[in-house]
Amino acid sequence: MSSPALKKTSNEAPILAPAPARAGVEPALPKKAPPVRRIVLIVLALVVLGFAAKYGYEYITVGRFQISTDDAYVKADTSLLSAKVSGLVTESPVANNTAVKAGDVVLRLDAKDYELAVASAKAKLASQQAAISVFAKQKIAQAAQVAAAQAQVQSARAVELNAALTQQRASQMVKTNVGTQQALDDANRARDTTQASVTAAESNVAAAQAQMGVLEANEQQATSVLAELQVALEKAQHDMSFAEIRAPFDGVIANRAVAVGQFVQPGTNLMALVPVQKSFITANFKETQLVDIHPGQKVAVTVDAFKDGKFEGVVDSVSPSSGAEFSLLPPDNATGNFTKITQRFPVKVLLSSEVSMKLRPGQSVSVDIDTRDKGGN
Repeated sequence: MSSPALKKTSNEAPILAPAPARAGVEPALPKKAPPVRRIVLIVLALVVLGFAAKYGYEYITVGRFQISTDDAYVKADTSLLSAKVSGLVTESPVANNTAVKAGDVVLRLDAKDYELAVASAKAKLASQQAAISVFAKQKIAQAAQVAAAQAQVQSARAVELNAALTQQRASQMVKTNVGTQQALDDANRARDTTQASVTAAESNVAAAQAQMGVLEANEQQATSVLAELQVALEKAQHDMSFAEIRAPFDGVIANRAVAVGQFVQPGTNLMALVPVQKSFITANFKETQLVDIHPGQKVAVTVDAFKDGKFEGVVDSVSPSSGAEFSLLPPDNATGNFTKITQRFPVKVLLSSEVSMKLRPGQSVSVDIDTRDKGGN
């Protein structure tokens, strides 16, 4: 006898029939989700919608106006300190990574040779000054000789005048047969002699004045030599001052390449001085992003070394040429096959001194420029 729960037809597999419901038992209903789970799902949905609305609003109001790049680095106008004069390094008081102030001595060379050069220049200068003093005294003496010669001229002219008057009287007396011819001849001779004396005295005056001119010319020449010696002294003192290499500005010493006992020549690179307090950012933007970038715009800077911190900067300038134009071998797209590549242009971003002190040249950063601010243009 077959079971009442199974029905079977010919050539068919048995089919399981539903069991009759037991008396007093209700059929099971589908389970409903607990109220807590439903609330959590609703809250999560609201949070997601809130964040989506927030970021959507930020994109519409701010984000779409931001121009960003992560091809940006901290830079500084690093100075490579070098020697201007040759010498043996006697002291290197500053080590690498040491902060220095403008004017601090960072290296000393042996200055003995330059001190001797200064002493020699001073001695030559003093000798020339003494020579000029001699010329001054010679001019005083020569002026006295000129005055004496001029006095002799006046005396000779007085004698000449007296001789001329005597000659005139002798001539008149001969004409009136009062005087003798001998007296007239003596008077003529005396007149001629006094005239010659006047000429000689005037020649002495001219010679004395010419000698005064020679002394003045020599004095001028000596004064010119004195000026040259003064310049030589200043140069010797200038060279001696370069025996001490000083920091030209505030910064940090790095990459020192010299040690005590080393002999350096002019132009030898000694060390680098990095002005960390004046560091800036060079951000390389695509050429398609430059249209809306102008000096004066505010910049948000994110430094890789400070993941949780953002700094504020300002656009200083945009490079007049792409980086490829300043490379050692600029590309020449006028020959051969051509592949168009989007070029990048450096944009200089300035930072405050407080921010600059926290950064180091070479660090990677990301920048965002707010193009809503038209800057100085």
